[in-house]
Amino acid sequence: MRKTICVLIVIGLCAVFSSVSAQDIVRIANETATPPFNFVDGNGKVQGFDVEIAAALCDVMGVKKVDVIQDWDGMIPGLIAKKFDAIISDMSITDKRLKVVNFSQSYYDEQGLFLARKGENIDFSVDGMKGKKVAVQRATTFANYIKGIYGSSVDIKYYETPASQILDLLSGRVDLILASDVFVHKTIKTKDGEKLAIVGSPVKDKKYIGDGVGIAVRKQDKELLENFNKALDTIKSNGTYDKIYNKWFM
Repeated sequence: MRKTICVLIVIGLCAVFSSVSAQDIVRIANETATPPFNFVDGNGKVQGFDVEIAAALCDVMGVKKVDVIQDWDGMIPGLIAKKFDAIISDMSITDKRLKVVNFSQSYYDEQGLFLARKGENIDFSVDGMKGKKVAVQRATTFANYIKGIYGSSVDIKYYETPASQILDLLSGRVDLILASDVFVHKTIKTKDGEKLAIVGSPVKDKKYIGDGVGIAVRKQDKELLENFNKALDTIKSNGTYDKIYNKWFM
């Protein structure tokens, strides 16, 4: 009997410590490959808009933030497998993703822009795009857009990161890049970017691009989702969000 009681006490203590741990620490996945949203600086430190938003939210929530670097195409599988607790990494809210995870309210409205070599005259009709080589990051809303709009008429080239597409565009191995507006604007301000130009119209189609960027959590983590939403309301109302936004985008 005494042995049974001891076992029950140990189990109870483990449950308590597990609960406390879950509340005190939030592991946040980040790709660190899409500046200025997320990247690793010269000192090996994770930086960017997403990173500072995550830090501000965790501060409001009173929890410790732990960064987990994760390749993009393993983001949602990693979340479901409990490798981390949330994704704050420029992830758009789409119907397809909502089938497997929950999202917070949007904290950023994203659109896509096409980037080409200067002097290129691009016809964005289905016939005009026939045979074009288009670079996109694997498993993104932009990849879904190109596939959905142009299908087999274009040659879609998949990349692990947005930055890895630039060299192939400059060398002529691809004709176009479709990426986030922030990444594209940042790119054209670089030395290599002087040889490139934004072409076509911004891509805003919600069917593919989604309803803004949100924080992804597992379906069962409803309390964590509620805490993130409350924290987002707080940083939007107290000026913290605007301060972070202006630092990285203005």
